[in-house]
Amino acid sequence: MAKDFTRWTQGEDGFFEPTTLRMEANETTPVYAWYNRTVANTPTFIGPKGSRGDRQSRIYPFKLYEGKAYFDRKTGTLLSMDFAPPMATGNTLAGVASAAKTLGIKEYDPVPGWQTIYFGSSHLVTKEKALSCANCHAPNGALNFKSLGYTDEEIRKLTSAALYFDKMAEKQKEDW
Repeated sequence: MAKDFTRWTQGEDGFFEPTTLRMEANETTPVYAWYNRTVANTPTFIGPKGSRGDRQSRIYPFKLYEGKAYFDRKTGTLLSMDFAPPMATGNTLAGVASAAKTLGIKEYDPVPGWQTIYFGSSHLVTKEKALSCANCHAPNGALNFKSLGYTDEEIRKLTSAALYFDKMAEKQKEDW
């Protein structure tokens, strides 16, 4: 999903809202990333910290959200916005000015910029809707193992049905 908070459009109800540039987040395919339950929070990225080498990290599904908002040219920080002025008039800079006044920020230089935000998307997953092993561990499965840091050889092993069946057969022999 992508929204432009620097340009608002008037709806049928007479109120203004941020311009939607792309489909809703719930209509998109999840992106999988390593996550160690800590979050990076920079002006251009809010999302999971973690890596394949971090023993605390696990692979989690996320929905990507991109937003265009105002940053302070002087500090590089994201500026807050009071939504009341832009909702009523469409004037986004009035919303930034209102928030700056409330927060006691006297000097700022607003410039538009993009920010990527990762939203966890496991909150609607039920046992019945959860992915099975085969959904991910198959060629062209849900996981992009390459982007998660796996080598071609590791990917071959992770997506090989024969290896899984062999492991299952070995485990069944051990259980007998």
